[in-house]
Amino acid sequence: MSAFQWLYGSGCNQSLNTLTGFHHAVFFYFLVRFEPLYNYYSPWAILKIHLPEIRRGHPRSMNADQCLTLELSWGRSEGTTSFLSLAFNVITSVMSLFLRFGRRLLVKLLKADSKVQVMLPTPTDVKELQDAINVKYPLLSFLYAVMDGLKLCLEASSRSEIQNMFYNGWTHDRFVSSVLAFCLKD
Repeated sequence: MSAFQWLYGSGCNQSLNTLTGFHHAVFFYFLVRFEPLYNYYSPWAILKIHLPEIRRGHPRSMNADQCLTLELSWGRSEGTTSFLSLAFNVITSVMSLFLRFGRRLLVKLLKADSKVQVMLPTPTDVKELQDAINVKYPLLSFLYAVMDGLKLCLEASSRSEIQNMFYNGWTHDRFVSSVLAFCLKD
């Protein structure tokens, strides 16, 4: 039994969230949609996913939940093959095959699911979000969304002599980073 099977079978949301970024309910939402694609297509394709002609030979080294978790954990763990090979109890060549296959299936799945597509809110949603934020933070009257990972320039002088005088010789700009995102709606 692999480390992943112990983790997945335990039902612990914290562990699965650390590995994949999702707790069991959200993971199961994706798995229900991922598994039919996984069973329908073949991972042994050179250029793209294709339908298998005849099912024969040994069973696949990974099942759908392992393949989906491998793909999600690969994105969160900086892609270290030694960790993933140990966690899923597969050799590197098999892991590489299922990473490529899982990535193609995940892209296909995400393109087809309207709940996970990135899109701008409607004008009525924008107004509703602005009003809700304005109630708690009156100075932020036109704010309706926050983006994570921004690096916004806060202070910078266009003249180097002024920069040198006021910023103690530092010739760097000042930035605000690590902005936290929040959402008022599900």
